[in-house]
Amino acid sequence: MIAYTYNREDQARNKSETIAAKNPELHPDVFTPSGHAPYLVTVGGVMTRDNALAFVLKARQLGLPGDTYAQNYSGSR
Repeated sequence: MIAYTYNREDQARNKSETIAAKNPELHPDVFTPSGHAPYLVTVGGVMTRDNALAFVLKARQLGLPGDTYAQNYSGSR
């Protein structure tokens, strides 16, 4: 699930660390589908579509933005 999008990797890493300090159960990470910007702050890790949709609701209840969404990506990180 994508919670935040940044043009700079350091900003994305900082946000990921902030989320982890407050809500470690969200398992935040930084992902870039292309190897460069945009840098996506993800939560929840790899999961099925149904699990991702349910996790979106949990993430929003824990204070993540209302536009947090699930997105499929293929290939390597």
